[in-house]
Amino acid sequence: MNMRVFTYKMFLVTCLLLVAGYSNAQFKFTTNTNIGQTLTTDSVKGIQTFLVDFKTAKDSSYWKYDDDTQTTFTITVFKCQTQRGMQVNVYEADTAGAPKVINGDFECRDYGGNRNPVRVASIASLMDILAKYEEKNKGTADSLKNVRWKPSACLFDTDATGADQAFGAHPGKYKVVEYGFQFNFSGFSVTPEDLYFEIDTYDEGNTGKTASYKLTVAVGSATGVIKEINDFYITGSGKKKVSLAGAAGLPVSDFNNKKVFFFLRTSGTGTEIAEGSVDPTIVFDNFQVSYQMPCWVSPAAGIQANVTLNNAANPAWGAVGTENIFSLPLKTTGRIGTLQITNDWDLFSNRVFAFLAEGALKARDAFGKYSVDVPYTFTNDDEATPAKAKIVVAAPASGVVNDDLMFFFKATPASTSVSNGKLELNCGVRIWYEYLFKGAGIIDLSGIDNTNALKDTIADVPDGSVIVLKPGMRYSTGVPEDANYTFDKSLEIRSADPAGEMPVIECTKNFVTADADTIGSIVFKNISFVGDYDNNYVFNIDKSTVIGEIRFESCKFHKLRGIARMKGGTGVLDKFTMTDCVIDSIKDYGILCVDVKTWACNHIHMENSTISKSIMLFTSRNNSKSVNLESCTISEAPEKGRQMFRWRESGQNDVLDGISIRNTIWGHGWNLTGDLADVLLDGFDGMGNTSWNVENLYVPGEFGYAAGKDSIPGFPAVKLAKKAADLWVAPYSSDFNYKDLTFAGIGKAGDPRWNPAILGTLYASAGELDPVFVPGRKAYQLNLPAGTSAVTFTALCPEPSATVTLPGSIALTDGSDKVVEITVAGPGGYSSSVYTVYIHVASNKEILYVSGSNTSLLSEALVQDAKMMAVLKNAGYSVTYLYKYGITPSFNKFTSFDFSPYKALIFSPSAPSAGTMEYDADNYPIPCVSFQKDGPKSDKWGWIHKSNEYKEVKISSIAEADRLNALKMKVINTGQYITTNFTHDEVITWTSSEADSTDFSKIVLVGYKMNDSIPMAIPLITHIGLPEGFHCAWAIPAGASIGRHGVTDKRIVILGVQSDAMRFPTQVMDTLVIRSLEWVLGARTDARLITETLGHPVVYPNPAGDYAKIRFTLGKAQQVSLSLVNIIGQVREMTTLYQLPGGENELTLNTARLRDGIYLYILETEDQVYKGKLNVAR
Repeated sequence: MNMRVFTYKMFLVTCLLLVAGYSNAQFKFTTNTNIGQTLTTDSVKGIQTFLVDFKTAKDSSYWKYDDDTQTTFTITVFKCQTQRGMQVNVYEADTAGAPKVINGDFECRDYGGNRNPVRVASIASLMDILAKYEEKNKGTADSLKNVRWKPSACLFDTDATGADQAFGAHPGKYKVVEYGFQFNFSGFSVTPEDLYFEIDTYDEGNTGKTASYKLTVAVGSATGVIKEINDFYITGSGKKKVSLAGAAGLPVSDFNNKKVFFFLRTSGTGTEIAEGSVDPTIVFDNFQVSYQMPCWVSPAAGIQANVTLNNAANPAWGAVGTENIFSLPLKTTGRIGTLQITNDWDLFSNRVFAFLAEGALKARDAFGKYSVDVPYTFTNDDEATPAKAKIVVAAPASGVVNDDLMFFFKATPASTSVSNGKLELNCGVRIWYEYLFKGAGIIDLSGIDNTNALKDTIADVPDGSVIVLKPGMRYSTGVPEDANYTFDKSLEIRSADPAGEMPVIECTKNFVTADADTIGSIVFKNISFVGDYDNNYVFNIDKSTVIGEIRFESCKFHKLRGIARMKGGTGVLDKFTMTDCVIDSIKDYGILCVDVKTWACNHIHMENSTISKSIMLFTSRNNSKSVNLESCTISEAPEKGRQMFRWRESGQNDVLDGISIRNTIWGHGWNLTGDLADVLLDGFDGMGNTSWNVENLYVPGEFGYAAGKDSIPGFPAVKLAKKAADLWVAPYSSDFNYKDLTFAGIGKAGDPRWNPAILGTLYASAGELDPVFVPGRKAYQLNLPAGTSAVTFTALCPEPSATVTLPGSIALTDGSDKVVEITVAGPGGYSSSVYTVYIHVASNKEILYVSGSNTSLLSEALVQDAKMMAVLKNAGYSVTYLYKYGITPSFNKFTSFDFSPYKALIFSPSAPSAGTMEYDADNYPIPCVSFQKDGPKSDKWGWIHKSNEYKEVKISSIAEADRLNALKMKVINTGQYITTNFTHDEVITWTSSEADSTDFSKIVLVGYKMNDSIPMAIPLITHIGLPEGFHCAWAIPAGASIGRHGVTDKRIVILGVQSDAMRFPTQVMDTLVIRSLEWVLGARTDARLITETLGHPVVYPNPAGDYAKIRFTLGKAQQVSLSLVNIIGQVREMTTLYQLPGGENELTLNTARLRDGIYLYILETEDQVYKGKLNVAR
């Protein structure tokens, strides 16, 4: 082993081991103006972008004289404190253990600390400052501090304005320089844009030599080296933009949930260490990376860490003195690490909660129930250690996961007073949740099959009780002659299984309240209410009462005259709340009606709910304090011409703190006759002093206010062009699933239950999806380069309750094709979607196919393209399939197409001419078989210089009796590899199109007369229907002069066949396709690969009379053939074989029988073909 290399490797390992000791040495992802870094957050997508551009807020360092005597001076240095993560060290030698060289204030030697590179305007400015330090410190203990010959870590100005800086180190007299950077992506998923940065040479030094930097990339720890690249950057080579994973040949996903380290090190220019000898200075700039943050959807902390949330507004209830099972929904997006739940007690004796060793976490099943066990590891509370109980769900094997779980745990309410305990929750974002609960009497009716069980029980239960009903059971409130049930206490009525079929309360009788009573709250959860459209209510109150809250959670209402009505007495309802409810077919008393001026409802809140077909909505004869509608879907409500909000008592007809309508979709009014031409609304009644807050509110095209009616200010925020029936699947049947999946409000407005099971984000760890991802599209192509061994996918759904199933890491091999499915199941089983990705991995002998299709999906290919691809794959070729403008820069992100990974190109017969122009612009970089008929024309590739050299003949213009024959081809040259299997003048059928097919009359025959413009072009086949001298198949050999680019060194075949006919190719046509491809790839008649060259033989006399001689030299004895063809490719002197010795040889061509004209001689040896022109003129 080279000793110098060995020493360097040992030294690097030593450094890496030291670096590995730093647990917080990575960049701190935060905004800091001292060093010039910013952190931006997309709170909707949960993506953070970290940029270090070194645009510091610090001034440039300087020195100045203290006064006009210029005897004393002051040096002012501005240090730009790092936020860790970056270092540069310079060593005395390139040996293990060589000391670092530190230059006083000008250092950034440790990325584990907040170091302080100095801002300077330039190298010259730096040298001036250091010179002043030397003058100041001369003869003192600081004489070796801040000197010119030692290295100086700085932020250097990169422009004359001083607006931009870059990080680097002037090496002084030393040679060995190493930069190090560390990023910690633990818990994060790096987006496909990669971690990238720029390197540039800031100063070339004075040695006249360059320095080479080696890149080392490590993952997990600084010793986990996965890639080393020598000569990664050479000084003086200009600015280099680096994508780190790409440079290391890794998928970006390899950085997910890991620490990433990289180092750039040089041994210098090789010149000796001496004062005054300075190596080049490089600088780094514009580090940027984006990463997907894990996000708490429920509890709703988002991406904000270290916060404490609680359920103080709605404490859970359980049986007093009994250990109850409580639950907490846990929903995340973008989790890439573990999910941890910790029982966060301060003293063991003060523990409130007990965790379950099994069954503590459940995911939704296909019906939306939390019934599927989620595996986890469990550690129980331990007083001796002490250790807190912890549940840990493993990180996903690949990609990210969106959790929708229910967490179950135990606690014992001591009394009806509120108790609380604390949970620590960590999905990559650590938060705390204070869970409040209180005791109540639990009245469990779920085991009683009696429709009167609720009616018979409700009057006798104590205040604060919870009545549990049987899922699916129908409960009667009595017969008409019975009295209404009178609430005189706080109660909660709920289903025993929130995810099961709802219990049904038949509202034959109404709920009312006791006179002169005070009730804390009446709560219904997961209950369905049904009744008589003309007569029944849930509440129809006629007594004087004070009620803290009436709350409906996850309830359904169908066919009622009204839901809650106050019709008599004097009272106050402080809060009326509906969340996660579905309401349809409500008559004239609507959702809430305060029908007397002696009652008031202070606060009305409706969220995540759907209303369909309601004559009225909200009505009051007294002031309210607030009305809030959030994330609702409303259609056919209220009735056409009626008020959306009606506060109608003069002098007390306002909402004092205003009405807020946010993130809602509101359809047109309800015309009970079904006439959709008359559906306009009235905005409000009264409310002269009410303020309105309308945000992110959409309405379909039919929405509007009737003439002379009041319009709500700012309502709507967005009016759609599409009508309700185009926006939703079946709105008039209460199906509000989205028909229009391109609707911008999906996931942002409306009741979330209707959010489709569609992805908001989908990307692969390697390559780019084609077409670009949009939520409504379900199929994509992913073309990957040769050498790609695996790929993973990241998929995020905007609906937190949806479940995304990813395939994990997919093993790949060169030339392979795979189909991957990603499924999304919507909340509660409302909807599901399957996304399909077709993966193709190129081989090292890849063929490129440019189709006539609008996408690069083979599943969406035109018939002719699908058949062509099948022929190529059956012949064993690995083919990358692109859409019709797949190589055209103006239709794509790239500025020029990279043909280098491909061995040959095929243009579809349906490809547009505009889709072929990049091939011409790039000077025909690879061999090609083109079925695109217009390419050779003068206004395209510019091969044919005259308009009369190109001919199209429409089948419809040919006599009907001749049409089928016109589609046939005739072989006119059998001496060329492509057609060597045919006989001269053989007529072949290339399409099975029939005269009575719908496409037959559209077919156009295409022919070219190329030899005037391209003398070396070889005609192969003609259409019988084309004029004399025009041919549809031409072979262009390497060495031919074509178009504006001159001589080409690639073989090209032109097959002028029309696309419609290629929908029905015959086996003969398939054979021509394959042999054309084989020839452009290098095949010859005897299937050997050949090299074409011109100019080696000597031909004389030229012009020739009755004979011509060809003199040439052979390197060894071998067999040689000689033939002569005319300008249209017909063989005029048949191939003759000669066994010739090595050395100089001469052959004679008999031209006595030939007409005057231009001919092409072909001299073929074992490994070469020589071609040239021969002019016969007597």
